[in-house]
Amino acid sequence: METYCLESKTNKLIIIKKELNRKTFEFFEDEMNQFLKDGIINIIVSFKDISYIISDAIRLLIQANEILKSRGGKVIVTDLNEYGKWALKTFDAYHKFCLVDKIDKAMTLI
Repeated sequence: METYCLESKTNKLIIIKKELNRKTFEFFEDEMNQFLKDGIINIIVSFKDISYIISDAIRLLIQANEILKSRGGKVIVTDLNEYGKWALKTFDAYHKFCLVDKIDKAMTLI
């Protein structure tokens, strides 16, 4: 998992490759909580070639999105493959985020 600061200190990018499982979720949760504590306004999450997303991660994204909305921001989810789309739909989360195809398009929205 990689994290990047984008253009300003209020925007972050997280790239998740392969799996967001129980083992990697702890790091993801720590990063997201730190972003929220630091006053981040927009978070782009790229699910590059994702093959598994733990349900706790989807719940965390939904919670983070609600907090960011109250700050005038949002969670933007990008690079979803068919599995990623299915996972979000399964947890009724598909409509709860701003979804875009590619990272570069997501960056134009912040």
